[in-house]
Amino acid sequence: MDQKDRLFINLKILSNVQPYQKLNTMVGACIVIEDGYWMSPSVTRWLRADNRNNTVKRLSELVEEADSILTKNVSDTHMVERLRTQLQCSRKGMVNLRQTYEADTTILAHFDVLLEKMDRLSGGGPDTESMSGSATEE
Repeated sequence: MDQKDRLFINLKILSNVQPYQKLNTMVGACIVIEDGYWMSPSVTRWLRADNRNNTVKRLSELVEEADSILTKNVSDTHMVERLRTQLQCSRKGMVNLRQTYEADTTILAHFDVLLEKMDRLSGGGPDTESMSGSATEE
């Protein structure tokens, strides 16, 4: 699996995150949505030494990968459109993660910056389900 495939897979996974779900960022190249099926997500995250800072770091890496791919593949209009579309779809999952960590203003600031970058890269803007109470609203 190459870098582009991993990026698209991770963005598709991100687009499916629901409010109050968390990501497992310690399983390798792809992120995983915590299901809490057999053990509390808090316990499994503690055992893996996974935390919200790792989530922000991994999502930052994804956005930077998208930026890099868009920069390198400017002439490949199909790739650019496909990636921009996937970034727009992933925005909903990022907003839902923001809701998951709504009590942590530092993490919210990180998510706001990532959302701004995603909007810039996708050529889109905040939708009606945008970041309530974020620094980008006035």
